Amino acid sequence: MQIKIEVTSDDASPEDCAGLARLLTALYGQHGRPEGVAVDGAPAEPVEPPPLVDGSVFAAPPPPAAAAPPPPAAGASDLDAEGFPWDERIHASTKRTNGDGTYARRRNTPDDVWNAVRAELRALYPAPGPHAMGPASASPAPPPAAAPPPAAPPPPPAAGGAGVSFPDLMAKVTQMQGAGDLPPEVMAECLRMAGVLGVPELARNPEARARMWAALGT
Repeated sequence: MQIKIEVTSDDASPEDCAGLARLLTALYGQHGRPEGVAVDGAPAEPVEPPPLVDGSVFAAPPPPAAAAPPPPAAGASDLDAEGFPWDERIHASTKRTNGDGTYARRRNTPDDVWNAVRAELRALYPAPGPHAMGPASASPAPPPAAAPPPAAPPPPPAAGGAGVSFPDLMAKVTQMQGAGDLPPEVMAECLRMAGVLGVPELARNPEARARMWAALGT
């Protein structure tokens, strides 16, 4: 059922029209002014009248949605493996956990609700750091590598210099020169006693090396 009210006046002032508009607005609620009613001289746009309930009163607007309850407080022992507390909005009511230690997701929970609630919880419960694993689960430090044993010194040549190698002979010459025991004139005399004119010949002549070794006094 609809109710239509018509008011006609040739000498109504703007104040009269404004008062009539306020009266009709009070009757129609907050849904707008009836068709043809002006406020302060401005014509109103046509508005459909609100629906009736039980033929007597106007339908009230739906109540606002209730705010989501705040997330429950949780201690460290109530957090799952990712640091989230159990929340009835997204987690299973049984509070069971998955194989990885996280709370099981509530059945038929939309992805947008899941992500929004997890973001809200993450702001209140930051993700656990590496220290949360505890010292027992930390990987042990690898043992330091053992230093290799020193190389064994070469065996000394046989008595009289038999079988002495060229590197061993040169090591002995270098050692004696560093100690000041083999000046150039003594070196030249030892080469003469070995029967060679220079050091390169010692590399090719084993007998000369043996004589050189003996001349060095070893």
